[in-house]
Amino acid sequence: MAGHRGGFGVAAVAQQAGTLSDMKSKLDIATTHLDRAQKLLSTPAGQRANFEDAQATQRSSAAQVAIAQAQLKQAQINLDYTEIKAPVAGKIGRGTITVGNVVSPTSGPLATIVSQDPMYVTFPVSTRSLTELQRRYADKGGIAAARVRLKLPDGSAFAPIGSID
Repeated sequence: MAGHRGGFGVAAVAQQAGTLSDMKSKLDIATTHLDRAQKLLSTPAGQRANFEDAQATQRSSAAQVAIAQAQLKQAQINLDYTEIKAPVAGKIGRGTITVGNVVSPTSGPLATIVSQDPMYVTFPVSTRSLTELQRRYADKGGIAAARVRLKLPDGSAFAPIGSID
């Protein structure tokens, strides 16, 4: 799921980019007409109404460009939310949601990820053993100074050496 971006979001961004481009073209035309109408005002052919119409059209086109820019930004934000990144690295279990499903904060976990570096192991320690370890490592920095090694189900030792937290 991580790294997948929804096709709908990509299409929405492309659509808004096209709308923005169209609005910019209309603004360019409106600006050209406004400039022409303004130049004609000082000639006998110039009419104040034509200038004001061109000015209104140019302002409207500028507003449409601003709207299209905001819509493109919103579409990009929505697209950015379609990529879900895990907060940790590790091995992922079976996902509960498949690619293409709509998810929300109430959808629950998308998958389970088990961190492998660092790896945490929970195991029971008797009170007697804990007391003995605390006494033995008191002058060496406390129980965190104790080094432990895991024994795997097949009887072999897990290579990395750990510490007690």
